[in-house]
Amino acid sequence: MLGPRVAMHIPIDDTYGPNEPSPSEFVTGARRTHVAVVFEDNDVAYIRDQVRDCLDYLASQLPSPPAEFHFAEIYNKRGIWKHLDGEKNLFLIDAFSEIYRRYRWKVFIQTVDERTLKDQPSLAELPEIDDLDPRNNWSDLSLLLLCLQIRIAYKESRPPISLLVDQGARAPNSPFGTKLFSNWGSSFTGKYESSSAEPLLQIADFLAFCINRVTYLGLKSVRTNVDYNFLEMVSEMKINCDQLKRWEVERGFSVKDVDAAHRDDRVKKGLE
Repeated sequence: MLGPRVAMHIPIDDTYGPNEPSPSEFVTGARRTHVAVVFEDNDVAYIRDQVRDCLDYLASQLPSPPAEFHFAEIYNKRGIWKHLDGEKNLFLIDAFSEIYRRYRWKVFIQTVDERTLKDQPSLAELPEIDDLDPRNNWSDLSLLLLCLQIRIAYKESRPPISLLVDQGARAPNSPFGTKLFSNWGSSFTGKYESSSAEPLLQIADFLAFCINRVTYLGLKSVRTNVDYNFLEMVSEMKINCDQLKRWEVERGFSVKDVDAAHRDDRVKKGLE
């Protein structure tokens, strides 16, 4: 795929499934997912300012100023977000979905679980690179494969890229990706960063939350009106991502319906 010759910032956040049995044949519990969002450099300062302005506004609605948007906590009203009145937490999530619908930034997604390694056993032989240990750590393998997706997508034009990875267990400002993107030379910079210090990572957190929550709701045996409203909201976002597949389901759909869609996708890819 030929990418545009436009300088870009790409924040990456992670999300994961619960370490418990799954009712699905294809959606496993112990999965690890990374999500990247592509922002053109000309838009970065504006986006950062808008996120910070939203946080400043919410400081008047909460007992103390929030350090960042963390959408799993917002949705479940945990921590400081439990002080939001009524359904303001859901209104806040809907506001971010409207922002995404307006801009529809390019998104890359990578998930790794035991099925990934069964489908592609050679992945278990990938060497360590840029402090990632793909043989022994599914999260590292997911991040590595996501970076390879990005590298392949833009390998022809090689635009200047600033890669920002949510720090996790790493120290903020630790370098990342210099070997993975060695062909970029000085046009590439990469580092781990704190999401509270980098508003772009909070947008990546929002997309990662939406994707993970939709997966979770697909496996529920009983869904509430709030659940269906959330699924409708994410559907209307039309996330700009080649890795996501859309399918129509009726209200009250089951895990069997979800598995049928996954099976159809796997057949088309030659995995079944």
